[in-house]
Amino acid sequence: MTKAETLAMLKRAFGLDSVLKKFDSVAPLEGLKESLEYWDWAKEMQEKMPSDGRWWEYENEKTLAYVLMGMFCWRVLGHEDYPSLPEASAEVRADPHAHLCLWSRSLILDHVHEWVNRGGTHVCGVCGEERFDPQPMVDRAAGC
Repeated sequence: MTKAETLAMLKRAFGLDSVLKKFDSVAPLEGLKESLEYWDWAKEMQEKMPSDGRWWEYENEKTLAYVLMGMFCWRVLGHEDYPSLPEASAEVRADPHAHLCLWSRSLILDHVHEWVNRGGTHVCGVCGEERFDPQPMVDRAAGC
């Protein structure tokens, strides 16, 4: 996926146009540094909030920061275009935040995970890591 396609996907998933515009034009190392600072800020703000809608707004910001960290790591490693979203369970694919978190985890590596089924367990055929499907945000929100 191109940078423009990826940013459009993030815009659909997270909104936060002003944040995405800020990160659109930064260099990889600077973007990584700024995305870490953005995550720290969102975490600090979230910790000050009660568990209501405002708390979830900052969870959205933290999740975007997490995905941005992965994207800038990918660019620091010398890549321009991004890989497609990975295979995932139907629950994860239905939740763009969870699917993007799974995707961003592979961006910090020197390869994109290639999932294979070994005895009912999905593992990466390149490195052997077992697949972790993050729990969809909708499930966690229902528990509040």
